[in-house]
Amino acid sequence: MKKKQMKRTESPFVIPFFIPHAGCPHQCSFCNQRTISGKKTDNPISDHSIEDAVNLYLGYSGDVHNHVQLAFFGGNFLGIGKAAVGKYLDQAGFLFEKKMIHSIRFSTRPDTVTPEMMALIRDYPVKTIEIGTQSMDPRVLSLSNRGHSPEDTALAAKLSRSEGYETGLQIMIGLPGEDEASSVFTGNAVADLSPDFVRIYPTVVVDGSPLAESYRKGLYIPLEIEEAVKRARNLHAVFTGRNIKIIRMGLQATDDLIPGTTVLAGPYHPAFGHLVLSSIFYEKIIARISADFPCISLDGKNLEIACNNKSISRVRGNKNENIKSLLIKYDLAGVSVVSDPALDVEDFHLRVVAPESKKRSALFVESLKP
Repeated sequence: MKKKQMKRTESPFVIPFFIPHAGCPHQCSFCNQRTISGKKTDNPISDHSIEDAVNLYLGYSGDVHNHVQLAFFGGNFLGIGKAAVGKYLDQAGFLFEKKMIHSIRFSTRPDTVTPEMMALIRDYPVKTIEIGTQSMDPRVLSLSNRGHSPEDTALAAKLSRSEGYETGLQIMIGLPGEDEASSVFTGNAVADLSPDFVRIYPTVVVDGSPLAESYRKGLYIPLEIEEAVKRARNLHAVFTGRNIKIIRMGLQATDDLIPGTTVLAGPYHPAFGHLVLSSIFYEKIIARISADFPCISLDGKNLEIACNNKSISRVRGNKNENIKSLLIKYDLAGVSVVSDPALDVEDFHLRVVAPESKKRSALFVESLKP
């Protein structure tokens, strides 16, 4: 039988291995990692479980990957103790020697990124360190029971980068005590640390977390989805303005995070990042209309938006919300979104067309298609 030709991908293929709560000195107010990760136990990794997981993920994939990265997520990796860190990295290093993986990444708390731990991991193929920053506001960190300071994060980021590791910072919006100003402050303070990338997570109320108890007592009010999108949009502007890559906005979708199950409240959405990027496009379109057509009434006219094909869904918005809002805001007869491959994915062109009649045009019908 002829072997199926496999497609070679360019971006790293990350294989996640979750170790919920491992190495955590206490439970942060928002946290229940067994729910967030979808893993029900924090039993230690067995001698073969890492290799089994890698084989499983590689077996699912039909691509040949230029770079396979094994990731230890969910706990405080450098806080699990020298012996455990060494054991896990030995297993990962064995897979590296077998050329099954090409590098390692892990997530950890800022206060565990120390010279001593950096010396321990130096001889292993670790490429990426993600630091759970969450906030750079000391009051928010205290109310969230984080147990570390903004200064810990600054020192950790500096040390990680000085050792040559790709360094990412994870932050959250909507934590106890945070407001919009605090969120922007965190964004700017994180950007000042020059991370290679960031993740932005909205705070949701997960059953089994200390925050769930505060929510039930009325002591914590989670963000509405619109406010969470707005704060993430603000942070997106901060990071993109400083050329810092955002690799994720929103929690990874799992069955356990479906509202009404273990998520009690909060701005969880399986496509949260799409909501943010769609909101950014909507704001840009509004600004462009004001700049391009300052003296022209759009009442009863058709608006055509040309964009890169990859951006069409973001221009339309989730369930065509952007299109519907434009129709109402400007009393348009219709809105169409057309592909122009010559445009950059962040750019678009507008064109206003007078309708042939006062009736809603075919463009209106087109605008409401999925």
